[in-house]
Amino acid sequence: MDLKKFYDSVGGSYEEIKSRLPTDKLIEKFVLMLPKDQCYEKLVESMANKDWKTAFTASHTLKGVSANLALKKLCEASGALTEDLRSGTPASTAEENFQKVQNEYEAVIAALKSEGA
Repeated sequence: MDLKKFYDSVGGSYEEIKSRLPTDKLIEKFVLMLPKDQCYEKLVESMANKDWKTAFTASHTLKGVSANLALKKLCEASGALTEDLRSGTPASTAEENFQKVQNEYEAVIAALKSEGA
């Protein structure tokens, strides 16, 4: 897997993750865990059910995971949704930011697949 290419394609920071994890093998190991993590599925389900408390927890978790993996665009999108849900912003704004999270998450998953992961 070409991690530099992957990070460039999803608006992440290869340099930042390299400062946290010393080898590409270790970075790849943790990046490949993302699709197995249940927080995105919980977020999708809770947004569909308008379960704002669970959606907040799931979006906050996704924000943390994406921040730790230096997936900047996904982190920004999930961070905006987290703040919407924390502050009780109208559902229309939360739905708009949720769409951005979905777009960024799907871009990361598609990039992983294109890299043969």
